[in-house]
Amino acid sequence: MAFADELRKLVPRNIVIYPECTAVPAFEIIGYKFFYYRLKNDEVIMEGLILVNKNIVAIVRTNGKSPRALDLVNTIEACLGGPATVALDTGKYRDFFPNQNVVIVSDEIEDNWTGLDIPDNWGWFCGDFCYYAAYKAQPDADYYILMDDDVYFSADTFKKIVTSINESGPFSSAAFGLSDDLQKGPKFSRDLGKIGLPTNVGCIFPFTISTAAHIKKMEQLRRKSLKDNARVNDEAIFASASTQIDVKFLNLESDLPSVFSRKSFRTNPPNLLEFVKENCQDQVWHPTVLEDEVILRIRSGEKNYFRHRLRRVLAQASPDAAAKINQELRLFEDPIDEKAMQTSVIYENTCLIDGQKIIFNYTNPKDVVQKHHHQGRFYEEEELAIIKRNFVPGTDFLDIGANIGNHSLFVGKYLNPRSITLIEPNPVAIRMLVLNLALNQLTNICDFRYLGLGLSDQKSEKASINFSNKNLGGAQLKDDDAGDLQIEKGDNLFHNRHFSFVKIDVEGFELKVLRGLKTSIGTYRPKIFIEVDNVNRDGFFSWVQENDYEIVEQYKRYKNNENFLLRSLGNTPTD
Repeated sequence: MAFADELRKLVPRNIVIYPECTAVPAFEIIGYKFFYYRLKNDEVIMEGLILVNKNIVAIVRTNGKSPRALDLVNTIEACLGGPATVALDTGKYRDFFPNQNVVIVSDEIEDNWTGLDIPDNWGWFCGDFCYYAAYKAQPDADYYILMDDDVYFSADTFKKIVTSINESGPFSSAAFGLSDDLQKGPKFSRDLGKIGLPTNVGCIFPFTISTAAHIKKMEQLRRKSLKDNARVNDEAIFASASTQIDVKFLNLESDLPSVFSRKSFRTNPPNLLEFVKENCQDQVWHPTVLEDEVILRIRSGEKNYFRHRLRRVLAQASPDAAAKINQELRLFEDPIDEKAMQTSVIYENTCLIDGQKIIFNYTNPKDVVQKHHHQGRFYEEEELAIIKRNFVPGTDFLDIGANIGNHSLFVGKYLNPRSITLIEPNPVAIRMLVLNLALNQLTNICDFRYLGLGLSDQKSEKASINFSNKNLGGAQLKDDDAGDLQIEKGDNLFHNRHFSFVKIDVEGFELKVLRGLKTSIGTYRPKIFIEVDNVNRDGFFSWVQENDYEIVEQYKRYKNNENFLLRSLGNTPTD
């Protein structure tokens, strides 16, 4: 007798049975269990796959062209055998998901929530709207699973979750359950008292499971909270609805302990993805804060999320990542910089230069560099032409003395660099530098981690900077026991970084910068474009000879200095 026939005697007639997993079409694997039996006349242990056919809608919430969302969708669809649903806040990126069921949450709000005071930052508080939109598009499902696009799990892990669903009666589920503290309740349960509900309910929202009845109850509570002007967020709405209807509330952490773990929902180090790939394919991971997300929130000025977790991110980050985050904080929260911005008018000039749309951000149209941006052109066009003739596309550019970004912006828009690394110690120039690169969509290739540092031939933490508001690019470093500006040797930062092109404009510090980069230059032999003050000419020419370089081009714009393009005479790496 065939194994499937033998197994048929043991299970209900409405369950589909196949003799082995490989014989089952992928779209039919919705829930599963393996059963092992020893047949009477066979010494081989055989296995059978029991399938159940509950209708599950899996919803991935994303806000843009997210490759991670597509990976997640592909994993889900391989398990469910049909299209996942993607919930987008707006329709801007609808075409990025051509093969999925897409619901637009802003359409749901516009069509069904008129007259209610929905907060502008509703996404922070009202992720439950993704459920409402998905339910109205597909109202006949048995279960709805909603997850953020920064949740990580394998196909096998998702199968375990779906199996758990198929083995239970009606329920809702989230991570970490309800609070036992009837007085205080979790912080995320704010304002529940305003709508007459206990304040001891809440959950973690990036991965939740709901039913049609549960979604309808959530919508009732949400409408009430908006009418009563209560700031109830999605975690509290979800958990409260679970207590208001006759369904079980399953704590994912206790129901599936091998899949959901509190540690995997905590702040994680920047190498999380590698860690998950190598060690934890059997778990669901939701890194509440990653290095890149922290930096984006710092840049956006977001106040309500990253700050209370930032110390843990820094503690778990690599020294390099921690330095990058600290530099972002210094850049965007430095009181000197803030003061400068508060007392300056910010101008923006959009122009077309050599077929490229360029946006210049500046504060002083009379500044030596900024007046050119005010006029719709780059500063030092002849010098930029020298860089263009000698830069190899697809290589790495190091800008030492970046000022407000004139040279890096030109390189980024016209010369196709692989990366741009920026050094600039002047806090007033830094803000315009970052804005110029951001406005021109170059931040994805820019390394900002060293902003706020100066370079020299020795490390120091006692320096200051002098500059005129009419010439930020003329800022000069100086030793100062009362100063708090940090100076580093370039070799300490870049001993293992292969830059093919280095631009140096440091107002008289050029020989010290060259000496501080001795090992890096000796190893990688980059082309160097450097401004040299007249007082340093003899020392500069000696350096060129001693280090086996040659002067290829030069240009003198001002009487006090001159620019030189240097090329290695030998042993020159090509990439």
